[in-house]
Amino acid sequence: MKFSLYFIFSVFIFSSCSNDKTKSVVAITDGDFKQSFVPIIKGSWLMTDYMTDIEKTKSPLKSADKLKDIVELINAGNVTNDSLEVSFSLNNHEGDSFFVTKSPGQTPNSFKTDFQDNEIPTNFYELGYELLNKDTCAFLYHYDKTNKLLDKKEFCKSFYNPTDLNRAGGLQYFVNEKLFAGNYICTDEKNQKTNVQFTAEGKVTGLPEASTYYIFTDFNGGPVPKFDEMRLETDKTSKTYGFQISGNTINIYETTGDEDDLQLGKLKYKLVKN
Repeated sequence: MKFSLYFIFSVFIFSSCSNDKTKSVVAITDGDFKQSFVPIIKGSWLMTDYMTDIEKTKSPLKSADKLKDIVELINAGNVTNDSLEVSFSLNNHEGDSFFVTKSPGQTPNSFKTDFQDNEIPTNFYELGYELLNKDTCAFLYHYDKTNKLLDKKEFCKSFYNPTDLNRAGGLQYFVNEKLFAGNYICTDEKNQKTNVQFTAEGKVTGLPEASTYYIFTDFNGGPVPKFDEMRLETDKTSKTYGFQISGNTINIYETTGDEDDLQLGKLKYKLVKN
């Protein structure tokens, strides 16, 4: 399958899928693809492994190894010719889509897709959902030609409306919300203190040099940095900084050197969460 460059998905406020998973499959009673399956699977979904890991590490760089294969799903719930188009992010770097058809899958809550296994063409995928400790999670099931389950990938749902284009991307929104969103007392390099707010949508208030911010989560296609990075931006300017999180404190640093040997420089801002 040929993938286009990864487009930014619109997005997210996430509900959690419990790590203590007691599986209880909820059957589709009327068997209706449009009325039962599509409304449940509609929306945005992010791989559970990444969500769990970044909450623990507080570092996109340390959690980057979790972003393998399909890491995000998004659909608007629009059914055309009895199929649902689902866009996806591949490795948090590229994007494409597949279609879910109304053909029933191997479980009561799954349907067949046209997503391809490029290594073994006779293998196939289905998209479905399961109820895990009262949380509904999406699953991409991978089968061989004998209908043997080879593996399955779990995704947790957001509360995002895919037609809302005014928010950050899905994965980006989640990272913003977990790492930066909140109100802070900011001490700058001149030891001056101000009140600063970061939002999950990527907005900044209280910093003269920034109205928006962007946390780097994609480490494909270039030198891998030694530390986490972010950009502080206005309509006319954009500057990259390094950052480190410890408890309720975020330290934002200048950087020195070129991209092949980037180093942390002097402390620019110290943010202490209110």
